[in-house]
This record gives sequence, structure tokens and C-alpha cells, in this order.
Amino acid sequence: MTRRTGPPQTSKAGRTWRRDAAEGRLREASTVRFRRVFTERDLRAFGRLTRDYNPVHYELRFARHKGFPRRICHGMLVGSMVCEPGGQWAWLASGMSFRFLRPVYVGDAVTCELTIRELDAHGRARAEAVFTNQRGETVMRGELTGRLPVGDDRCLLRRMLEQGDPTNPLGDGHRQTRRRGERSPAATGGSRVRRPARRRGTSRTSAAR
Repeated sequence: MTRRTGPPQTSKAGRTWRRDAAEGRLREASTVRFRRVFTERDLRAFGRLTRDYNPVHYELRFARHKGFPRRICHGMLVGSMVCEPGGQWAWLASGMSFRFLRPVYVGDAVTCELTIRELDAHGRARAEAVFTNQRGETVMRGELTGRLPVGDDRCLLRRMLEQGDPTNPLGDGHRQTRRRGERSPAATGGSRVRRPARRRGTSRTSAAR
């Protein structure tokens, strides 16, 4: 595997991550670090989405029976933090693995540090993730493999960014679009959609005819 070397880079501003991928600024040792507090609402939403209602996440008496002082978060909920930079980079995953080292409780603040360890000229990549809680304890480790954008992929990402990246709620373009009062486009579109101006003296019913 051909390696690209360079000094470690740390990014705290998620809104730049897609541009980094589009401009080819990602390389071996590129690192992003970000933090998230896991809430009761996150726990409930993840359960509804995955249908994982293990009582260790929802029943205090069961969590205590298993030796935990409080209910614990789903391991994959915490692991899903890697999807934020991965999605912004347009990383096409081929594999993920996680080691759950310590429990994460509702209300814990977890910092994820994701580092690209291998990257070749074809975009094949491997990254490692380290998750730590607010006490500095490592709660999880993960490894990801997949492909990062190259060639035409980057060209398309740049065009999307030039158009305001309207389908990306985490990007600068999306926030600017929302501030101007424009509607988010359909995922298949890619162009911004504006509300048509209603003529004065025209009712909603007659305007629809």
C-alpha cells in the first residue's frame, strides 16, 4: 500500500471535514477530535431505530443486577460517533470493529479521536478511533476500513460544495441556505428550492388552482 505521509492534523470544526475530503487534504495521520454528550433522548431514539431494548439500557434494577450503578448506553450508539466524520468525508465503509472497554452512562461526555492510519492513491484507507469519557478513561476503541473519495468523487463533492452542499445539514452551505429562508432540497435534486412568491390579494385556495 502506497502511503502518504505528513504531520498529524486535528480538526475540531466539523463543517470543514467535507471540504478537506473534496480538496484531497486527507492523508495518513490526519486526525479529527470531537465531543458528544449522550442523553436519555439519544437512548430512546436509538432503541426505536434499532429495536434494541436490552433492559440494561432502560431498567435501572436490571442494570444494577448486572453490576452497573446506572443504566448504560448502547455500545453501537457510542460507536456511531465515527459516522459523523465518515459521512462528511464521504467514506465508503467496508468494515468496522469495536472493543467495548468501559460502560458509558447517560449524561457522559465522550470524545472521539479518529485517525487515518493508512491511505493509498486509490482511496483505500484504514482508520482507528479512540473514545474517552469526561474523566479521561478510554471507554472504546474501533477500527474502520473503506475508501475515501478520489478523482471524479472529489470533483463531484466540490461541485456540491459550490452549490452550498444543500443536502448536508452539518455543512456551512446548509446553514446559509436556512438563514435565507430557503427550503431544503430533495435528496435526489441537488439544487436549492425556493418558495414561490404569492401574489397579493390571492387566497391560498385560489393560488393552488
